[in-house]
Amino acid sequence: MTTDEISIRASHTLIEKELLVFSDNCLSCDEIESPDKCNTTTECNDGNECFLMEVLTHDFKPAVRLGCMEKKNYCRMQCSNLAEFGTFTPEHMKQFFQYTSRLFHISSGEEFQAYVGIEDANQSGSRPKWVWEVSGQTMIHGMQTRFNPTHHTYCMVAIHRTYSSDHSYIAGLANVDCSKQYKPLCQIKLS
Repeated sequence: MTTDEISIRASHTLIEKELLVFSDNCLSCDEIESPDKCNTTTECNDGNECFLMEVLTHDFKPAVRLGCMEKKNYCRMQCSNLAEFGTFTPEHMKQFFQYTSRLFHISSGEEFQAYVGIEDANQSGSRPKWVWEVSGQTMIHGMQTRFNPTHHTYCMVAIHRTYSSDHSYIAGLANVDCSKQYKPLCQIKLS
């Protein structure tokens, strides 16, 4: 990528989701030796994600903490933010999605979707004003490829789908209900 050197990480590359989820609930324990020692679960509300955090106990022994965390805070815990594409052109978006498809082994016909750092400044759902959370810039016209006029469309996901028959693709952003359906896409800007 030629604009801002960016390293993108999705939550499923940072932790093994299967270790944290038990019967559609997240494991929930504080300062235990390992995730397999946790027997307590909790249901995360919409907009939250299962997390695992390595910590030190009061006597400086390694431990893990498991539970639910709001998606923005999940990225912040990883010293990053939800991904922003404020300076991207449509060509940069295409390059980014081709890269992520290879990185996450998305095969032809599958769709990659993850939360990004954009929000509806109006919080109305009818005439949204999409702004990037960190910079506050308004989203560039044409980046949004789908509009879903639901009641609570305050979250935005990045979408990429490649079709094998003619090598065409969809790449862009779509508004969605904030739910546990999507993982956060975290971004670290390298200086």
